[in-house]
Amino acid sequence: MIRLVDEFVVSGQSIQSISIRDESRPPTIVNIDGCTHLKLLLLMSDNMTDTQFHHLLSKLPLLEELYLFHCYKLEEIKISNPKLKTLVVSLECQTSLKILEIAAPSLKSFIFTSGVFDPNSCKIKVADCCCSLETLVLFKYFAAEGAIQNLISKFPLLENLWIIGFTELERMSVQNLRLKRLHIAGCLNLKAVEVCSPDLFEFHCTGRESPKFSVADMKASGGLKFEDETSRIWLKRFKRMLINIVGIKDDEILGMIYVE
Repeated sequence: MIRLVDEFVVSGQSIQSISIRDESRPPTIVNIDGCTHLKLLLLMSDNMTDTQFHHLLSKLPLLEELYLFHCYKLEEIKISNPKLKTLVVSLECQTSLKILEIAAPSLKSFIFTSGVFDPNSCKIKVADCCCSLETLVLFKYFAAEGAIQNLISKFPLLENLWIIGFTELERMSVQNLRLKRLHIAGCLNLKAVEVCSPDLFEFHCTGRESPKFSVADMKASGGLKFEDETSRIWLKRFKRMLINIVGIKDDEILGMIYVE
């Protein structure tokens, strides 16, 4: 992986992975127009504007993995890429992001994490073409109950679902024929969970008190598992999922995905 600190221009069709970290003022001007075969881009910049970001993406037609960390100045992220398979957007408390639009028909894994559960945080819009998604992680994404369920319903092939830190969520309904793993953590006011997923075999819920479960045709050999909120076992499961299912092997990337 190449790390850019002061470089302005990177060129080379053989380059497949780049990590850009820019906290300089004025911001570094990054030009990777020549890296047309790039497959992985990690971007951590509190200076990059919407225009710069979208110009950057437009030059990467073969991009398969995109990791965005702490890009505070971005207000609108619009991703349209037929090759993209993994998308991670990780925010902290201070962010200007209002809209995240995704049109990526090959997308398999989408992880969105935030440092604060904020009603003014960004809205996620997913195009109908993103029907191949298999893994979805939402951490402190503020949305009405119906909006969450509508988002999940866009992914008929979804197998792995993680809902974390939805402190205002009281009821949750999941109907997905392909879902195999459902993990709920940090949803402190959750009172009822209804699941209709005949292939579900792993269901873990962590909270202050066990919500009322209604699960149809569950195949899980161990049944439902509820754990006290003080248990941090789910964090280990989360990291195992990132490694074994999403396929993230880089320790640095794993460490930057905000989960606490």
